Amino acid sequence: MDDLEQALVAEIEARFPEVGSGVARCGVSGELADWQPVLCSFVPDNPVEFGGVYVSTLDGGRYAWALGVCCDAGPSLEEYPAGLFCRDLAEPPPGTEPGRWHPEDDHLSYGLAMFYWLTENRPDRMDADLNGRPCETIYPTDEVTTFWDSARTL
Repeated sequence: MDDLEQALVAEIEARFPEVGSGVARCGVSGELADWQPVLCSFVPDNPVEFGGVYVSTLDGGRYAWALGVCCDAGPSLEEYPAGLFCRDLAEPPPGTEPGRWHPEDDHLSYGLAMFYWLTENRPDRMDADLNGRPCETIYPTDEVTTFWDSARTL
């Protein structure tokens, strides 16, 4: 787990230089398995609010991560109940008051949709062509490509 936490620190510090240095902590222990969702946090050395770090382990020791929203700027993954389809994740959570968030931020990012798929045990309902890349027909191609291109090997 230390390898993942160290890798996340390096990647977060590079992607968000304005946040500065910090510490990553992941909520699992032991060996990572293929297709495992891992919720992590990043605590900056300088006080600043930072969203959760949602790591999706892929196959072959690879992983990719997505940053959760901070400070009620958009919906959190936890606001989406179990059993949804990709089209549901590309919309505000069920029961959300209209206009609560800006339309660009009122749904889950592709990276968070991927994490949701893993937490749901990779259901076929979210991966129509069964290629291991859920929601690719719902989310913009560039967002899907960016997520998969960001995959790294530990």
